[in-house]
Amino acid sequence: MLITLTHINNNLIIRNEILDSLGKQASKQASKQASKQASKQASKQASKQASKQASKE
Repeated sequence: MLITLTHINNNLIIRNEILDSLGKQASKQASKQASKQASKQASKQASKQASKQASKE
């Protein structure tokens, strides 16, 4: 009985470590994607603004 409980406990610890690792990976990926998107948007906005300014002058 004790061996079974230890075995189950070890499996749960391993499972939690895997889920934690996957969570960190997903978070890193989402952050990277958001940063990329924000940069793209800022560049687009700056270009639009510069074009607008140039046509004014």
